[in-house]
Amino acid sequence: MSKFLCTLAISIAFLITFSSTPAFQMPDIDLPEGFSIKVLTDQVPGARSMALGDKGTLFVSTMREGKVYAVSGIDSEPEVLTIASGLYMPNGVAFKDGDLYVAEIHRV
Repeated sequence: MSKFLCTLAISIAFLITFSSTPAFQMPDIDLPEGFSIKVLTDQVPGARSMALGDKGTLFVSTMREGKVYAVSGIDSEPEVLTIASGLYMPNGVAFKDGDLYVAEIHRV
């Protein structure tokens, strides 16, 4: 019974510790004068590659999630939409002449 209580106490402590941890904290980055940095959205977990579309939409791939997101309104209130899912480790996106290209491990 004491092993059970010990395991339970450790599990609860672990959950409390990590449930209050913020999803992302901006690291200290030294930027040249005149430059700034900010988090656009925290709704794209594991963002990997980005491409800017011709109408201002930011396309973002996520390897672990296997998804591609479209982030619109990047100059105001960003809106995130999943445009592809179930992909095998999408590790690159490119936008050219109105077409979006997504690279997976085994195909483009």
